Amino acid sequence: MAMLKPLFLMPYLFFKSWRHLSKLKPALCVGFGSFVSYPGVRTAKWMGIPVLIHEQNRYAGKATRWLVPHADQIAESFPGTGFPEGCRNVRTVGLPLRESVLTGSGAARMRSEKLRILVMGGSQGAHGLNRAVIRALEALNPEEKSKIAVTHITGSKDQAEVGECYCRMGLTFNVLSFSRDMPTLFMNTDLAVTRAGANTLFELAFYGIPAFVIPFPHAGGHQKLNARSFAERGGLDYHDEDKEAPEWLTRKLRGAINGSLNLDRMALAIKELARPDAGNELVRIARELITEHEDHKRRPC
Repeated sequence: MAMLKPLFLMPYLFFKSWRHLSKLKPALCVGFGSFVSYPGVRTAKWMGIPVLIHEQNRYAGKATRWLVPHADQIAESFPGTGFPEGCRNVRTVGLPLRESVLTGSGAARMRSEKLRILVMGGSQGAHGLNRAVIRALEALNPEEKSKIAVTHITGSKDQAEVGECYCRMGLTFNVLSFSRDMPTLFMNTDLAVTRAGANTLFELAFYGIPAFVIPFPHAGGHQKLNARSFAERGGLDYHDEDKEAPEWLTRKLRGAINGSLNLDRMALAIKELARPDAGNELVRIARELITEHEDHKRRPC
């Protein structure tokens, strides 16, 4: 019954969208996916308001796939996003990043004697990733552990347990439940172990940080496609979250520690995938649509 509730709400949501858009009279409607955008975008199109859709992931979600036929322009973060066949007016712009992230890259990257590893499963951490990372690190020998320093964003639920594991391993570490200052962490990171959310990948690309990625296995599998897109260009390596993931990660970490894996080459490759002008490009597209719409209204019938 809970799954049907959004369907029962649709008439109300379309009415609310119409009333809000009638009062606001926007020059443009921009949709960024999810079901909550569907009534507003469809209503805007019906009212003659130009529509711009931006998809952040490598594979478009259901709401976006339903909306793209009604869009005047489509913007994608990853080249070759899985839109329905026949979609036109698609432009690759990347993913707009927070201003704090873009500003934070100004200073030169600090260097350290140890390989600095940042582990993060999103801003709130991720239990599956935490578990795989701990098992992978435990398999390193004492000499390998002495050559790394780990900053691990665990999420609030796992912080204490993960911290105890690091204490037992005897390596240099800093365990955080979350962080509001990701730019500082990025500036002090040589290698990331992460999920594959679009925002995470484009932030790593902006800072030129190579990564070992274990994508979130749910939500339609879009993170795996995100990771594959970057892996095809050499910026990261990835593995499914399964029982082999810790062993795979141990091998990758050993290669990074002993130098058999060229992190500098991976850093250059992922840096080439950065799209720091994504926000400005999206604004340019929006202005183009508004201008075209205004010109069309001024033309004589």
